[in-house]
Amino acid sequence: MYLGVLAKFATIGTLGERRRLSIFGMTILGAALGGCQTVAPLVASADPGVQVRRVAYRSTVAPYFSLRPSTPALWRERNEAVTPKRKGEGDER
Repeated sequence: MYLGVLAKFATIGTLGERRRLSIFGMTILGAALGGCQTVAPLVASADPGVQVRRVAYRSTVAPYFSLRPSTPALWRERNEAVTPKRKGEGDER
């Protein structure tokens, strides 16, 4: 199979086709060698006195609340209800 790839590479005529095949080959080679990479250890020290942050659970959907069903209203009223107030507005005493 390897000789077949080399023979095909030798018969490719234009420089652009050779360059494309070379880039494709380097991509495949990089992906194959990337799988051989070792993983760094999670703890770098064997000292039990090293301070480490505590692991805490934080939900990604905790602040979610449903907006449906909602009552029909004019879009301008809904927009004004959620826009931040400027200084001086809404300070009627």
